[in-house]
Amino acid sequence: MLFTHIPPAVPQLTYDTVARRFETGSQATLDYLNEFTPAYHFFGHVHQPLRARARVGKTECLNVGHFHGRKLPFVIDL
Repeated sequence: MLFTHIPPAVPQLTYDTVARRFETGSQATLDYLNEFTPAYHFFGHVHQPLRARARVGKTECLNVGHFHGRKLPFVIDL
């Protein structure tokens, strides 16, 4: 598992639908995900993303800062 503040540099995860702009995404995090393939990557920063979860290779990326839109917490089975 990887926990960061900002998402990887993936357009669907960095676009804020309320602000109507791309927020900062991390190319270094994206490179890490592609090289080490953790099962999960949890992040926040973009509060109204185009998508709250997406796959990068084998890694499930989840924007856990988007819980207001879901009204439920994220739950995963390990």
